Amino acid sequence: MNTKLMAVFAALVLFFTPYAASAQTTPQTAEEFLTRGNLFVSRGDFETAIIDFTDAIRLDPNSASAYNNRGQAYAQIGDNARAISDYNHAIRLNPNLAGTYINRGLVYMQSNDLDLAIADFGQVIRLNPNLAGAYINRGHIYFRRGDYGLAITDYEAALRLEPNNAHASQWLAEARRWYDQTRRTR
Repeated sequence: MNTKLMAVFAALVLFFTPYAASAQTTPQTAEEFLTRGNLFVSRGDFETAIIDFTDAIRLDPNSASAYNNRGQAYAQIGDNARAISDYNHAIRLNPNLAGTYINRGLVYMQSNDLDLAIADFGQVIRLNPNLAGAYINRGHIYFRRGDYGLAITDYEAALRLEPNNAHASQWLAEARRWYDQTRRTR
């Protein structure tokens, strides 16, 4: 094996060793369970992640992050009721977590609870008006409802924040097309 290849192999072993070890060692603190749960999520092992997040909550029942992350794992396996319950708990613990509102809003969108999703994305925008994704997601809901003018407003806001966002550009063009079409048919 040449020297260069051996150096790359050694670097990879050193890079991945902490991750492998952290999945095999037994966590002692809520933070360690949270970290290992995140590792399992990154591997797509949501059931095991839920167990670790539950242990993190047992050790620190005031960890909004643990509830949020467990909610994400529940959402990944399609257990929307438990996901929303965990997101609600995380928000009660820390009402300023924009990411939790995004996560809950996405579950509401998936569950077709569009008014609740709009409210959550609106709260994200109030907490952090610089998150283009919140405008895009809310714009999608308005588009779905046929509220093309509101969708256009949200897609334009997203593009002011991220001018090169191809997704927002594509949906803005589509919303404008539908807006113009519905105005012609009136």
